[in-house]
Amino acid sequence: MYKCIKGFSLELYDDDGFSIEGEYSNVEENTKWNVPEDVDCRFIGGEIRLENDELGWIEISKETLEEYFEIVR
Repeated sequence: MYKCIKGFSLELYDDDGFSIEGEYSNVEENTKWNVPEDVDCRFIGGEIRLENDELGWIEISKETLEEYFEIVR
């Protein structure tokens, strides 16, 4: 499990995997995210997919994971 240690924004994507120009979603500090069991379920080409039961899913780069998240047990 990962915890967001610094909030940030991500561009939103539609159900077909296309970016929605000018629309962003905030990932709030202290939210907790799981890596799905099916690690190959990436939809928009991100390196890492994280899921939150209430907030949905995000796909991010390894650099974003290192900068904005920490592992929690």
